[in-house]
Amino acid sequence: MPVNRHGIPVLRPNDDPGHLMQGNDAAAADDGLPASEKVLSPKPPPAGRKRSARAGGARLRKKPRTNRHGLPLLSERDDLERHFEEPGETDLPADRWATNKPPQPDDCTQRDKNGIPVLDHCRDLGRLMAASGEAEAPAEEWSQDLKASLAHDARTLMKRKTGGIYPTRKLTLQERLKRYPRVQGQLDLHGATAIKAQQRTDAYVRTAHADGLFTLRIIVGKGLHSESGAVLPDVVEDQLIQLKRDGLVLAYRWEKGVKRKSGAVIVYLEPAF
Repeated sequence: MPVNRHGIPVLRPNDDPGHLMQGNDAAAADDGLPASEKVLSPKPPPAGRKRSARAGGARLRKKPRTNRHGLPLLSERDDLERHFEEPGETDLPADRWATNKPPQPDDCTQRDKNGIPVLDHCRDLGRLMAASGEAEAPAEEWSQDLKASLAHDARTLMKRKTGGIYPTRKLTLQERLKRYPRVQGQLDLHGATAIKAQQRTDAYVRTAHADGLFTLRIIVGKGLHSESGAVLPDVVEDQLIQLKRDGLVLAYRWEKGVKRKSGAVIVYLEPAF
């Protein structure tokens, strides 16, 4: 009977498929049959020769027994239950249960860049977290330390450390501005020249600061009736920056948020005392 390149018999029209599905005993019993009805077993490949996977003659690689994680690879013919049994409970040799990675001790020798021990599947986490006998303190000593810690007054300890002076937290600018009152004074600069506006702004802010005022409004106009546009907003802003450097002005903001859309500026003065 002809066979294909895999060694499997090729059936002919007169062949009986039932004989091919039987074992060697059935094949031996067919000796009395005609030559056309005899079942021929597939011819095994010659020993010492391996079939090439490609036409170029590349040899078949040996199938690995474990994956890249060191876990055993099972085939369809393997018994799954026998792989989960202990080595002493099965008749398999002990070398079948050996893994690729050698057993490692419980003490951590590898550490990361922060000095923390690196753990793997071979280490016992319970033993690593357990404290040694020397590090354990007696229960009575621990209870005495706890009572002594709770007996201290926190205020007394803080007073002892700071010398009786408790520093206050410095408020932010927004927190300080929330405490300021509404506008207490107003200066109108309509029709004033740039020099006059600068002089009047400087004198008005200094006088208000000396009088103990906190919030002022300075009207500069939008420059709607000026041919060259608004000039006073830039002049007044430059003067306020200079007064801020002198320690008289804490902050300022334009009434509508944008300078070109606002006709007045709100000024917050530093406390005079």
